[in-house]
Amino acid sequence: MATGIGTAGLILAAFPLVISALEHYENGFQVIREWVRLRGEFAAFLNALIRQRIFFRQNIEELLGPIVATEYDMSILLDRPGGKAWADETLNAKLRQRLPGKYEYESYATTVSYIKETVHKLMDKLKIVEDRPLWIEHASSSGRLKLEYELKRITYTLSRRRRDRLMGQLER
Repeated sequence: MATGIGTAGLILAAFPLVISALEHYENGFQVIREWVRLRGEFAAFLNALIRQRIFFRQNIEELLGPIVATEYDMSILLDRPGGKAWADETLNAKLRQRLPGKYEYESYATTVSYIKETVHKLMDKLKIVEDRPLWIEHASSSGRLKLEYELKRITYTLSRRRRDRLMGQLER
């Protein structure tokens, strides 16, 4: 059993450990505070991105509706984005006929390329690989620290200025 002075020494030794532990908790709370602050902005950004997806899909449906043979063919295109049906040269030729003006098809192609580039920039910033954020693959090995890092990175990546710039590019 420790003497009075020995107990005092143990207490002095314990203080830095407790303070250090509380500082680590505080760091965790800071991540939570940042996420709470970001959550509303994140939800608004996500909602705006979903709206852009809806607008784009509706535009594609309107554009392709008259040239796609059947509802089934349209559903194949819409349900399998990037699938084989999109590489059909006949479809592309029909689209060129549908957009016959001097610059109509070229404008369409430029706009779609620009949107693709913008979406890929967003995917790169979020480190999305094969439809999943890269950190998910490594979450089990690093656990909570990796999640904290990712929350801070996403907070930085999706700062208001960057979000506004990306949404502005998509909305054009």
